[in-house]
This record gives sequence, structure tokens and C-alpha cells, in this order.
Amino acid sequence: MRRAIAGLPAGMVEAAVRWRSIAATVVGGEVPDQAVVERELVLPLATEPAWPGPSAPMAVPGGWVQADLIDDDRDTFDRLRRTHPEAGPETLAELAQQLRLPVLPYRTRPWPAPPAATSGPARHDGNLAGRTVIDLTSLWAGPLATRLLAEAGAEVIKIDPACRPDGFRVWPRLYDALNGAKQVIDLDLRVGDHRAAFESLVGEADLLVSSLSRRVLPNLGYDHAALRTLQPRLGTLDIVGFPVGCPEQDWLAYGTGVHAISGRGMVDGRPRPTPVAYPDGLAGHAGFVRALELLGTGDHGEVSLIESLAAAPSTARTTPR
Repeated sequence: MRRAIAGLPAGMVEAAVRWRSIAATVVGGEVPDQAVVERELVLPLATEPAWPGPSAPMAVPGGWVQADLIDDDRDTFDRLRRTHPEAGPETLAELAQQLRLPVLPYRTRPWPAPPAATSGPARHDGNLAGRTVIDLTSLWAGPLATRLLAEAGAEVIKIDPACRPDGFRVWPRLYDALNGAKQVIDLDLRVGDHRAAFESLVGEADLLVSSLSRRVLPNLGYDHAALRTLQPRLGTLDIVGFPVGCPEQDWLAYGTGVHAISGRGMVDGRPRPTPVAYPDGLAGHAGFVRALELLGTGDHGEVSLIESLAAAPSTARTTPR
């Protein structure tokens, strides 16, 4: 684990500690030891000895891409490369994203840091006992944010449908580390009686956290306005790859791809892969703080993996993207 921590770009641990410090101020708790925060930044490696790690950068004409593909997608991507053999990193990534393949280019220019927050979330009285959170997240960033809410006293209800389970279920120790403190319910939001059960839960909730792509909940009839008709005080938080307004806002990306596109994945003109998808861990901490701000407000917010990374301190140059 120490080797993985040493392999992270500069400033990652400091950023996570800062977010945990903000959260501790909000809920009146203590800032965890740095060792705890470091473990959360490399959680798959810390919990699963056989964790395979990310795929290596792929060389293409003029640069490299990060292709985080499941087996079912590899043939599609191979056909794409055969059809466009001269495609460079940017073109190949754009073509792959049109097919909903999580392929991202390695870029040299840093992603611009988001504006600094002018104020933090309001302080809560004591812990979050009595608060209810609906968890529509999977894998790492979203489940970490909601696990931290559970640790702060909230009741977290994770919707994990059998028809499309959380991908970390195949790693039981990792899944339990992120979700063991939650109530897990199997609901398929396309099915009538399951929808009724979901709407009943929303009617009693203070916050809904989602890591689904932006179009999924609206397509199911549960955009933010519709959810608030079920519960006016419901805050909603989306954890996404990229913020609204950028060309990549609808791109499919995992933490390793975000590392590639952020500019921090290139060192001395060569790609430096990450030992673990740490942007997920950063976004989980940032999402925890944002969730505290949104609880019971009826407001909507987003946390993106790329901005969580871009906001971290760095010694890298800051040429505009």
C-alpha cells in the first residue's frame, strides 16, 4: 500500500485530508488519521490482495489513450481501431465515446481548477442520526461518499438491483468495506411495484446520491424536479466524470481515464499510469462534503471526478487547457 501511495501524483493525500477536515467541522467529529485517508485513496489495493490494477496506457499514433474496457467491449474497440488506424488520441477517444466505450486521451495540459468555494456547508447539530439517504451509486466514488454519511450517523439505503448489480460485488471485501454499513435493497426502477417502493423511500428521504449517467434517471421519469414532487426537502447529488458545460460532459470515464485526461498522467512527455483509480477516492471525499451541504435542502448539486482531481494542490505547470 505504501508503494501505491508513493505512486500517486503530488497533493492527492493533502486534498483528501482537507475535505475530511471540512466534513469534521460540519458534523462536529474528529479528522481521521492520515493513514485512514490514505487507505481510502487506495482502497481496492488495501482490501483485495488480488486486485488487478488498471490497464496500461495504449500507444496510438501521436500519443496514448487509457482504455478501461470490459471483455465484452474489446472486440468493438479493436474493430474501431482497425477502421481508423491513423486516429490519434483525441479522435480515437471521441469515436470510442460515441460507442459508449470508456476510452480517454492522455493530455499534457492540466485541467483547469474549479473556482474555490466561497463558503462551506452549514454545521449540523451533532451527528446525522435521523437523516435518510438513498444511494444510487456503484463502484467506488459514490459508495465511499455514502459510506462516510453512514459513519456520520445517517441511515443509508443502497439500491443495488440484481438485474444490474454494483460491479464491485465480485470483490466481496471491497464491496463490504464500502457498503457494509448500509441497508441494501434490490429494486429495478423499470418495474411498477419496485418503482412504488422506491417512491415511498424517496418520500421519507433527505438526500439522494446518484452516480448514474445524467440521462438515466430522467429517462426513468425521475429527474430532479420529479423527485422533489415526491419529497420537497430532498437534496440530490450527482457524482459524475465531468462537469456540465465542458465538451466531455457526457463521456463515460473511470478514475484511471480521468487521471489520463487531467494532465497529471503525463510526466516528461510520457504517460505515467496510476497504481489505482485514486480520482474515485478523491471524489468520494469531495462528495461527502457536498452531500452534507445538500441534506434536506431541496437543492441539487454535482461533484465530478475531474474537478475533484483538478482542485488538489500540485507542483505541475498550470497552462490553460
